Amino acid sequence: MADVECPRCGAMMPTGGVCPLCETPYAVSMASRAAVDDAAQESPLARAWRSGQLALGLAAACQLAAMWLPVMSGVALRQGSEVRLDVSVRPVDLLLGTYPALRGQTTAWLLPGTALFLAQILWSRRTGSAMAASRPLLGPLALAPLVTVVMPLLKLRQHHLNPTPGAAIALVGLASLLCAIAAFRFGDGVPEAAPKRRAPAAHDED
Repeated sequence: MADVECPRCGAMMPTGGVCPLCETPYAVSMASRAAVDDAAQESPLARAWRSGQLALGLAAACQLAAMWLPVMSGVALRQGSEVRLDVSVRPVDLLLGTYPALRGQTTAWLLPGTALFLAQILWSRRTGSAMAASRPLLGPLALAPLVTVVMPLLKLRQHHLNPTPGAAIALVGLASLLCAIAAFRFGDGVPEAAPKRRAPAAHDED
């Protein structure tokens, strides 16, 4: 049986046998080499989706965009002596306390806070192991923004009011789904950083 080059370490090995240098079976080396070649041929967008980075970035963007969309419409509010019958309420309105009659200013911070935290995780985690270590954080972060958009709606319904759910709820729901996807794959296929060379100590030169 003719010798071939080991796909893993480059040593000569028998076809279908075990490499004498790295002791890896030929079939395993070929499968690993094929996986590396397939990953190299992927587009940057496909790699970002496979690693969960794209899903995490989209989740943060959706949460920030939802700040400016209505959580609910058809809300009747009294402002001074005037009664407004068809008010649209956005998360940013809850955050700034635009309508004092509506509670939710405290929980409204969860939406932009979560978006900024996701962006910080995406920016600061650079290696596959660091990304994978962040996965347990992404589950709670996927659910936290839903409190911002669901609680005000539920409170009004408890007072026998029937506001119409707004687009912000759908966008935050999409962000939660994307964040949950990232929680299962964040860091997949991302290489580790190359080890830094150790500076030679003084006694090594003696």
